[in-house]
Amino acid sequence: MKTISENRKVRFNYNILETFVSGICLIGSEVKSVKVNKISTNDSYCYFKDDELFVKNFFIYENKNALEHDPNRDKKLLLKKSELSKLKKKLIKGHSILLTKVLINEKGLIKCEIVLGLGKKQWDKRNALKERDLQKNLAV
Repeated sequence: MKTISENRKVRFNYNILETFVSGICLIGSEVKSVKVNKISTNDSYCYFKDDELFVKNFFIYENKNALEHDPNRDKKLLLKKSELSKLKKKLIKGHSILLTKVLINEKGLIKCEIVLGLGKKQWDKRNALKERDLQKNLAV
C-alpha cells in the first residue's frame, strides 16, 4: 500500500493499543483530491454515532474542476460489524480512536489506518524524546 498522508504526532502523543485498516466513504471529487494529496489529517479523530464510525477534522481540499463540497464534513469509515463492536467495547475513559494514515491499495482504493490509543503523560513524552536521541547518537 502507498502512503498518501501520515499523522506522526499520534505516535508521539498516544500509546498505540490496536490498529485497524478501514475503507472510507468519499464523493468523486474528494477521491481526486486525495490522490493528489490535497488533504490534512492533523487533529483528526473518530467517534461513534448510531453504531457507525465517523472521522472528524479530516480535511479534503477542493480540486479546481470539482463540484463544491464541504472540506470539513464528517466522513463515514467502513469496518465490519465485528470490528466496530470490538472497538466500541475497548473504548473506555482515556482511550481515543485516531486516524494515523491515508493509504491507496493496489486496486486504487483509498483506505485509512486508524488506531486505538491511550494518551501519554508529559513524562512519557520526555522519555520518548530521550530514547530517540539515544538511538540517533548510537547510529552515528
